[in-house]
Amino acid sequence: MYASTTVEVELDARGRSVVTAMRCEVPLLVRVDGASEVLTLLLLGGAAGPLGGDDLALTLIVGPGTDVVVRSVAAMLAQPGSSGAASALRTVVRVGEGARLDWETQPMISVVGSDHRSTTLLEVAGGARVRWSEAVLLGRHEERSGLLALHQRVVLGGGVILDHELVLGEGAPSGAGAHGDVRWVRSEVVIGPEAATTASAAVARTVVAGVFPLAPGASLATSAGSAAKDLVV
Repeated sequence: MYASTTVEVELDARGRSVVTAMRCEVPLLVRVDGASEVLTLLLLGGAAGPLGGDDLALTLIVGPGTDVVVRSVAAMLAQPGSSGAASALRTVVRVGEGARLDWETQPMISVVGSDHRSTTLLEVAGGARVRWSEAVLLGRHEERSGLLALHQRVVLGGGVILDHELVLGEGAPSGAGAHGDVRWVRSEVVIGPEAATTASAAVARTVVAGVFPLAPGASLATSAGSAAKDLVV
């Protein structure tokens, strides 16, 4: 199944952030949280998915000067399909000059037998502020994981500041940098004055974490753990 969802946000005549265009296809549904003072978009699944064979696309355009929060109402499960084919989710987000985006969604859960690829392109104009937080959970409770490939590319002011791919789960490559017995991985990109300016690392029995400056005014924080209970969203 192919499904595409597009949402566009701009300032209205009174300077408020409003949705000016929205086209949703199942299972990628978006709703506006009317109870929030800041424009808040809620991602929800209109059906199971992504299933093996699905090709899904999500596009969000955050216009100049707008203020947008993105949350999800539940975790997304990458599940196998009857055909045995892989699934894909392509997310493209463009943040205009002087805009603010706060994106924090529930984890993507890799279900045993699935083969899923998630690709994210985040394009940020100068003067914008972004917090982009996402996580993956390798397998449901007491289950093994499927195969999960994550590619993330961040462009700031026309220059690439982050472009990396991580492959996790059964069948993933081994060797230096392999994930071992990790059950979850989380990353957070921060662009703006809140970004870290120095690198740091922390290692505990079940969790490792690191912070890495990417460019002036931009940083990446990553963490991974072997116990699902340590993943806090």
